Amino acid sequence: LAGWGAAPLRDELVCPICLEPFKDPVILDCGHNYCQACITDCWGGSGTGVCPQCRKSLPGGKLRPNKQLEAVVDKARDLDGECEKHGESLDHFCKQDQTLLCMICKESREHRAHTVILVKAAAEEFEVGHLVRNQRWG
Repeated sequence: LAGWGAAPLRDELVCPICLEPFKDPVILDCGHNYCQACITDCWGGSGTGVCPQCRKSLPGGKLRPNKQLEAVVDKARDLDGECEKHGESLDHFCKQDQTLLCMICKESREHRAHTVILVKAAAEEFEVGHLVRNQRWG
């Protein structure tokens, strides 16, 4: 999420434990959010503990999924050009599928036999093709 423009918004979408974008965010009874794995690890798997931010005791350790926060993080990733699967930047373009890919997706079985080029090269090809079509028909 390094490329996100609005720092205050970015800060709200980052887990205070791992300092990464929320993954499977949960909200505690005190109102603070964490990645489910982070808070579970923090509590040592006991399922009960205190909030790392406000230190409120949370007997029973009820972890409620925060689907709204998850949706906002997903939208922010889309805007930032990050792969939904891997969180990597979308630097490649698959000509067959006409989709943006990260380095991991590029090497996957699904795209291995496809023609994959850098996004910058794809943009240049599109621009040149567009200019040629306009000259022919324009």
